[in-house]
Amino acid sequence: SDGLPDCADACPLDAFNDADADGLCANVDPCPSDVGNDADGDGFCESVDNCPAVANGSQADADSDGLGDACDAPAMLALSGGGNHACSLLQSGSVACWGANASGQLGNGTNVGASTPVVVSSLNDALDVSAGYTHTCALRPAGAVACWGSNAGGELGNGATVASNVPVTVSGVSDAMQVAAGRGHSCALRTGGTVSCWGSNSSGQLGNGTNVASSLPVSVSGLSGALQIAVGNGMSCA
Repeated sequence: SDGLPDCADACPLDAFNDADADGLCANVDPCPSDVGNDADGDGFCESVDNCPAVANGSQADADSDGLGDACDAPAMLALSGGGNHACSLLQSGSVACWGANASGQLGNGTNVGASTPVVVSSLNDALDVSAGYTHTCALRPAGAVACWGSNAGGELGNGATVASNVPVTVSGVSDAMQVAAGRGHSCALRTGGTVSCWGSNSSGQLGNGTNVASSLPVSVSGLSGALQIAVGNGMSCA
């Protein structure tokens, strides 16, 4: 009863015919109003699927940008460049790095350089990232700090001088608000505006009144109320 005689009706048993002109009669069309149907087989017709080319059954959209997580590149929240590598903090809390990796500064468990981003191992809750000359550090929840890469001067802050191609936790820091990685040393801005640094110290860059390197954090002498820190080659500022 659609007004078409059976001899001229493409869908003689379906009053709605082929409304979306996709070659499927409405009574057998999984998406009768959508010519694209459900190409990725996730149960959502193309017109309402937030990721029509890749199955996204939950329709999750963490950043609420209208594009489903399954086909949405993670948003980059921060970017830091080091000596010959760079790292980005992603919205998920993971960190991706690329470039030289002879010291493990990419943090992916290898020492092989990468011309495209690789994800840092065992790190999914980073709040900030700082790439140094051949090492990298990240700020984590509750003020913890993790570093990876070269460690000849103790710049990873874990009490050792052995390089690590995966993140290691900086000892004794649980109230950091910012972390900065330089050339062979690192510093953290701590609650109350104090600053702790660790690593090479031949130029006094650790700020503790000595020129002795430290593989553990030492407090910068006579400094309180700091609001921000910056670390370079053989020097630090607050």
